[in-house]
Amino acid sequence: MSWKKHSAEEIVGKLGQVRASMNSGAALSRAITAAGVSKATYFRWRAQYQDLDSTQVAQLKQIETRNARLRRALSELEFDQAATG
Repeated sequence: MSWKKHSAEEIVGKLGQVRASMNSGAALSRAITAAGVSKATYFRWRAQYQDLDSTQVAQLKQIETRNARLRRALSELEFDQAATG
């Protein structure tokens, strides 16, 4: 099996696919297999993303991007202060 890094949107979509399959009467193991992920991956994803929808994933991504930018700015500022002082 090849490794693939799924985006948060893909993960939320696959969790929704599993949920929909289970609502239509499929067993959990069959729904997970139909989504194309392992049981361990499904349970790890569910623990991380179970309560998120696609709009919340987009907001989370924006927050993470902003935090990364702020961390870079802070480290540059600390470096400049250390160099002058």
